[in-house]
Amino acid sequence: MKNSYPSFSLLIFLLLFLSFTDQLSAQKSFYKRGRATISDVHIITMEGVNPHYSFAVVNKGKTTHWGPTEVDAYRKHYGNLYISREIEPGHFAFLELIVEGTLNLYYLKDQNLESRFYLERKDGVFIEMTNENRKPSYYMKVLEKEWVNCPQLDRYIKESTYSKASMARIVKSHNTCKRLLNPAIRHSVYGGVGYTAYNVANSRNVVSAVPIGGLRRGDYPRKPSYYLGYNLEIPVLSTNTSLITGVRLHKIDVDYFNLLGFGEVTFTIDASTLDLGIKAGLMHNFLLRNLKGFLSFELIPSYQIIDDVLVTFNVLEPDGQIKTTTSDFSTAKFALASNLGVGVKVPINDRHELGLRIGYDVRLGTGNTRLFNVTSPIIMVYYSL
Repeated sequence: MKNSYPSFSLLIFLLLFLSFTDQLSAQKSFYKRGRATISDVHIITMEGVNPHYSFAVVNKGKTTHWGPTEVDAYRKHYGNLYISREIEPGHFAFLELIVEGTLNLYYLKDQNLESRFYLERKDGVFIEMTNENRKPSYYMKVLEKEWVNCPQLDRYIKESTYSKASMARIVKSHNTCKRLLNPAIRHSVYGGVGYTAYNVANSRNVVSAVPIGGLRRGDYPRKPSYYLGYNLEIPVLSTNTSLITGVRLHKIDVDYFNLLGFGEVTFTIDASTLDLGIKAGLMHNFLLRNLKGFLSFELIPSYQIIDDVLVTFNVLEPDGQIKTTTSDFSTAKFALASNLGVGVKVPINDRHELGLRIGYDVRLGTGNTRLFNVTSPIIMVYYSL
């Protein structure tokens, strides 16, 4: 028991230390108008009060409210600096400085809760990027006019959207002369072909005299199969990683499928199936010189909406005759497919991209009937809408 007291004391000390440092992190500065003095105080913003127009200071238990005509700037916790600026004659607000450099970018959510952006040049010229109608064509023209660095990157202005994350990325691209990806919701359609190997096997719950599933993989020749689908990409918190969802059709045709059986039995399967799948996955985008590269992984639960499978048995009789029997063949309706791939996207105009993806697809049948399993290297072409 004695040994436990030092550990308990150490735990109490750590908790107190963390609490103390947390309080220090909240002690931030504000700059009173007309003076350069800095006060270490606890700055708070009030619920329901726009932080672009007012904030509060707690000092020695007393709360004081400040506005943009009284204070030059303030910073709360580890956030951005809010600077008082005259945005219209006689009208002041705290603008959030979100990018600093050759061009400074400021953000304001005004009294009508509409987003407004401002550029500041090194010579002090202050420019509002939005007009009354908030048309994209207006702020893009402002960016194009003020784009003095890296002219080879100005074409990416047209990829920007009217949001804090997107505007920050495009201005950072200007200041650093490096292209930055602009996460955005994207729709695309795609088609592709696979070089597919088929494997038909009994599930654990199927008892059959037919020796399916006892063959080597080499006994299954690869045939083309076809893919068609729709993708929706949704960025995760304005990062370069996106959630993927959408639908996929997978068409499998096996014109001649000869399976070597055991002993004196051979059988042939002719199959024509169509899977409908709903996909869910992740895509990570990265820059590859002037192209966009991406890695993606998808899970695709599927349902076999067309199941036309015919099996023919050939049995060598003792008298030397071959007995042939043909019948329908029931396979699992449900399957789980997974897909891993890498690709590139090439912009073809201001709105659309053309993509190429190489991957590997695995489809595993599920259920109590015979399993129709597929493995396939695939190549797909994407077109963003």
